[in-house]
Amino acid sequence: MDFCVIMDSCGDMSKEWEELSYIIRVPLTLRMGTRELVDDGSHSQEEILDLIRNSESCPKSACPAPGEYLNYFEKNAGKRIYVITGTSSLSGSYNSAKNAERMFLEDFPDEQIAVLDSK
Repeated sequence: MDFCVIMDSCGDMSKEWEELSYIIRVPLTLRMGTRELVDDGSHSQEEILDLIRNSESCPKSACPAPGEYLNYFEKNAGKRIYVITGTSSLSGSYNSAKNAERMFLEDFPDEQIAVLDSK
């Protein structure tokens, strides 16, 4: 493929789409009390809901850092890169991806990349 779609783990898609090689997920981190869980698909929804139910504090999420996005951008240099993040009104993921885009284009000014806010 001459392109890839990079999205944070807020994105919802079918199992068939998850298996496509050109779709890449960048995980958010879920925090429940002192426990941190990387939302990388290795935990079942039931497990996550149980942790939330049993947590003494309100669960929180942390968006991927710009460096995480940058790593995926660099791995896919030479391809058209489309990034779709959770809405910027609820998550910092869009801003993180935009910061990574600026850094990426400093080193690879001829690359084609578009960062989209799902709003």
